[in-house]
Amino acid sequence: MPPLRMYTAEENFRRIRRQKRLKFIVVEGCDDVPIYESCLHSLCGKDTDFDIVYSEGKLRIKKFLVSSTAANAMFIIDKDFDDIGVIDERLVSLNRYSIENYFISEDVISFSLQFVLKCKLIDVRNSFSLDEFLGEVSVATTSLLKIIFFYQKRVAPFVDGDEKVSWSDFFISADNDWRLCRGRIEELISLLNPHDASLDEVDHYFKSNFHSSGSIVGDFPGKMLKHSLQRYIKNKIVEIKPAAKGKFSNVEVLRESLAAVMYRSDEIKLVLEPVVNFLNKD
Repeated sequence: MPPLRMYTAEENFRRIRRQKRLKFIVVEGCDDVPIYESCLHSLCGKDTDFDIVYSEGKLRIKKFLVSSTAANAMFIIDKDFDDIGVIDERLVSLNRYSIENYFISEDVISFSLQFVLKCKLIDVRNSFSLDEFLGEVSVATTSLLKIIFFYQKRVAPFVDGDEKVSWSDFFISADNDWRLCRGRIEELISLLNPHDASLDEVDHYFKSNFHSSGSIVGDFPGKMLKHSLQRYIKNKIVEIKPAAKGKFSNVEVLRESLAAVMYRSDEIKLVLEPVVNFLNKD
């Protein structure tokens, strides 16, 4: 069996410049590649010829857009907290924090659960709801989102690399439960506010500078919610069909299962419409 083809970010950009007859879609991380590839093939048709590559971050994308007029590529970036300050028709920005945030959708989850529960889609829609999960996230993470944004924009730029808090890897789920742990959230808030900025200062800065997607599950970093989402769905599966208690057993299964049907989301279709039009154009 031949080895997998692996390219560095530099090689990916070099290919765009050299293979001018092939269309490229550039995303930020290598983990995002299979998600976008599956979604775009489903939206465009499997015969559409293109390649999806990764850039290792927004700065490389910005550098390429500024320095190259290549018309055979489009670039998809996360909304997150970092605006690269470039307006370019080749650039598409998600309207949620990251691609993982689109997993938090009753449409996407329901399409996956109809296979897990072996039933019709309408039956899943009637049985499954995200309301409880959405309520928990809204209550538990609103203050944390504000302090993360404040830290990322006002504190981190002035902190040496070794002293920066790796907040995106912080585990905020409760032990053996789908709910979020208030103690861990408070611990993270303390770590991100080393100079004890007042709540009024943090709140004012957030309101003045943050551009919301319209929902907390769209704004809050999706990767930090993945364990709670997986546990929530697993619990709901057991409630609906106890015999299916072994389904959605971990976060990798969650990612794979939801990524496979994400193209059914009306929201992601709308966001990726410019990309689909680019790929379908002769």
